[in-house]
Amino acid sequence: MHRVCDGRPSQGRQGHQRLSRPRDSRGYTVGKHEQKLGIRASSTTQIILEDVHLGSEALLGKEWDGFKIAMSTLDGGRIGIAAQAVGIARAAFDEARAYALERKAFGKPIADLQAIQFMFADMATQLDAARLLVWRAAARKSSGQKFSAEAAMAKLYASEMSIV
Repeated sequence: MHRVCDGRPSQGRQGHQRLSRPRDSRGYTVGKHEQKLGIRASSTTQIILEDVHLGSEALLGKEWDGFKIAMSTLDGGRIGIAAQAVGIARAAFDEARAYALERKAFGKPIADLQAIQFMFADMATQLDAARLLVWRAAARKSSGQKFSAEAAMAKLYASEMSIV
């Protein structure tokens, strides 16, 4: 099955529905497979729909709740992106630490220099803060609570922290 969105542009956010149809249905074609730089475990392809007619049995969720469903999916994705950013930052931290222990200046590892230690303290604090934001958003989602704001904060902070 594949999900598609049907719209009534004049209705704004209330003009979307989430629909499902079998992939081997008439009018459904898979197009070009996109070559991505990252996240290759998840494929991205064009979906081409021509003269597609669906009945009410294809409706997912309540009628015209498509936008709400899409936003909920986006919020969940933000938690995943934030978790990836934390993983990237953790790997960078580990590599930087290994380098600081190996690299010598003035006859000792640069990890012994106070300025380098301050940098690692800041990195560790930011990494922990990002991880806790991700955990909070994920915990709220898994317990059925609202989590839109928490997911957005986790994604923003973790993704910005990971590129500094």
